[in-house]
Amino acid sequence: MEQIMYPQTLYHGTIDLNLDSFRTRLLNSTYWRPKRDFGAGFYTTTSISQAKKWARDTAKKYAGPETPRPCVLEIEFIAEGTVFEPLVYISETVFWAKFVLDHRTKAEIDYDPCPVHPDLIIGPVADNDTGKIVETAIKLNKTDDPNWFFNQIVRSKRGRRRDTTELGNQVVFSKEVLEQSLRLTGYYTFFGSRWHYDVEGSDPVGSL
Repeated sequence: MEQIMYPQTLYHGTIDLNLDSFRTRLLNSTYWRPKRDFGAGFYTTTSISQAKKWARDTAKKYAGPETPRPCVLEIEFIAEGTVFEPLVYISETVFWAKFVLDHRTKAEIDYDPCPVHPDLIIGPVADNDTGKIVETAIKLNKTDDPNWFFNQIVRSKRGRRRDTTELGNQVVFSKEVLEQSLRLTGYYTFFGSRWHYDVEGSDPVGSL
């Protein structure tokens, strides 16, 4: 019998302006968009460093009147007792690259390239320049060539093979029903030079 030991602690990079919304509900498909590595869903990672980068990027892209602070949610994932269909990529493979390429180039709001999209997808974080590589794939008519795409996203700009363990894994929740398996336990907020940590529902307890 197959057994998958899922990560118990996950991180999601966002901004502090979204914190109240996430306190109410972590999985809200209204805000999910296609054309991401693993399709539309709620993206988390096992790497707090990667989540902090995502949080900073989100703050930089914010176009509203407020001044947001990068914020990282700390989430407990309790998989026991919940029935769902997972897709797990242990490491980078051409099959993983094809999944990413298809969802980056073919997915739309009303169309998904998977016959049945998985409830949960776990796999390596693709290269930080994946967006540019996808643009190149479209220009070169390589959107149906996962081998070409694989060789592009697993290498650095200098052509060296990347160590994806530094980026951690993406854990993507694609169905709102999995809300019952998640619990917000705390959050990190960036205040100019330090990340301050708050336990959810209590006063600040430290910094990182």
